[in-house]
Amino acid sequence: MKLTNSHKYLLVNGIFIALYFAGILYLKYSPIKIQCYYKSHYGFECPTCGLTRDFSQFLSLDFHSPLNPTSYYYFAAFVLIFITRFLHSLIVYRKPHQLKSIIFLDGVVFVFSIFIVVLGFL
Repeated sequence: MKLTNSHKYLLVNGIFIALYFAGILYLKYSPIKIQCYYKSHYGFECPTCGLTRDFSQFLSLDFHSPLNPTSYYYFAAFVLIFITRFLHSLIVYRKPHQLKSIIFLDGVVFVFSIFIVVLGFL
């Protein structure tokens, strides 16, 4: 059975969405805490120190006092990409002829998400 382009797109999005859910479940329920490599080996914090703990708190709807102030921007980009991937998959499932437009929108969302993350570092 040959897969059409829309089926390939849906498969890739399904894999991304499954990985997002796996990451969310890991952050939410894993007893293993991730340590920052730079902090443990070199003694200083990297620009993303605290993101894992902050994401875990955000998933519990606790948005107070993040360790890393840029966590809000990363989380906003993550949520934006996750929601648009899901919505784009629904559109392509219903209207496969819209695939080129949706791929263009994916690119726009990706660039906008990078802009959101860069904005956090300014």
